[in-house]
Amino acid sequence: MGIWEFLMIIILLLIHVAIIWGVTAILRGATRMSQNEKQKLKDEIIEELQRPGDEGFEERAGR
Repeated sequence: MGIWEFLMIIILLLIHVAIIWGVTAILRGATRMSQNEKQKLKDEIIEELQRPGDEGFEERAGR
């Protein structure tokens, strides 16, 4: 096996590692976005339930 074949194998392995690293980073970012969206939705629901003077607040809050 010559030096060029050895270098090509190393380069291909590095390319595979870079692709896997990029895909996992993208998936982590997508997960983080959906968690942020969930938190925003929870905040909106809590804000809606805590509006002063809202009729039916006690029933909707489960009190």
